[in-house]
Amino acid sequence: MSAEDEGRTESATSKKREKFRDEGSVAKSQELGSFSQFLVAYFALIYSGKSIVFGLGEMMVFMFENLGMDPTQNIQKLAIFYTLRAIILLLPLFAALMIGAVAIARLQFSFKVSWKAIAPKWSKVNPITNFKKVLISKQSLMELGKSLAKLVVLTFLTWTVVKPEIPDFLLMYQFSPAQIGMKTWQLATDIWLLVIMFMGLLGIGDFTFQKYQLEEKMKMTKQEVKDEMKQAEPDPAVRGKILARGREILNSLMQNATKGADVVITNPTHFAVAISYKHGAMGAPKVVAKGKDHLAMKMRKTARLKMIPIVENRGLARAIYFSTEVGAEIPETLFKPVAEILAFIYKLGKEGSRT
Repeated sequence: MSAEDEGRTESATSKKREKFRDEGSVAKSQELGSFSQFLVAYFALIYSGKSIVFGLGEMMVFMFENLGMDPTQNIQKLAIFYTLRAIILLLPLFAALMIGAVAIARLQFSFKVSWKAIAPKWSKVNPITNFKKVLISKQSLMELGKSLAKLVVLTFLTWTVVKPEIPDFLLMYQFSPAQIGMKTWQLATDIWLLVIMFMGLLGIGDFTFQKYQLEEKMKMTKQEVKDEMKQAEPDPAVRGKILARGREILNSLMQNATKGADVVITNPTHFAVAISYKHGAMGAPKVVAKGKDHLAMKMRKTARLKMIPIVENRGLARAIYFSTEVGAEIPETLFKPVAEILAFIYKLGKEGSRT
């Protein structure tokens, strides 16, 4: 049954995706992993195959040269030597395979430690459940069909490469060991390249299908989306406290900004805007604070305490409040009335200083 048949028509939310990720459910393709191993092994053997073969040859020579030695005296040393030598020879290949596996996994999904995925569960060790999952489930049948189809295609590709070379292989007895080795290596390389291309295409298709399956599995009903949105909303009491705290912070900021104003223009009670202008430092007067109703009253109170002039101009106060944000310069259309107010205040200040 598809997701739509079950009423799950909505794409998964970020919370639902995170839940699946925590459980270890990600879109991944084993075929892409196989492709990376074939590809990395191919290039690793191309660049280091000769040194590996040469090293194995040296080991065989050393072994034959020491066959006549007393085995009771040297078997431990020989075992240690062969083991270390084999590790040294094959270490670059194994390292390349490991790096390739990690890289292709990283391309498919981001790494994250998922404790839920590795936590012990009875269903994972229950033989009856696992038997049904392995032999009876739709997924197992699909994997079996995919494996059989892959075997048939790989067999066909191998045969297309080998068939034209059969006459030459029937005449191999005429070739030197080196020629036989080169011919065999060339044939193996051709087969390997075909396998790499096939596994790459299969891996891309399989990953696309796995991703589609995961998206279908994660889909939600409209009611589930609504319920999740409700759960994400804060408690009304908490939301009220947050809003109240926000208003307190805003009031404090506006009152502090008012202290640096040159004039406060009011409506007279509903609106208040604090204007500042520093000649030479500003291109035009700026709104450093503005408020409405209760906040406007707080701004007027601050202005009186700091001896900042308060000018009542109903139209101008409303015009500046609705047209200009805090920190912005007043519009050009309001330059003249604001300039007249500032000039009047500066004139009063000069006359007061003379007296």
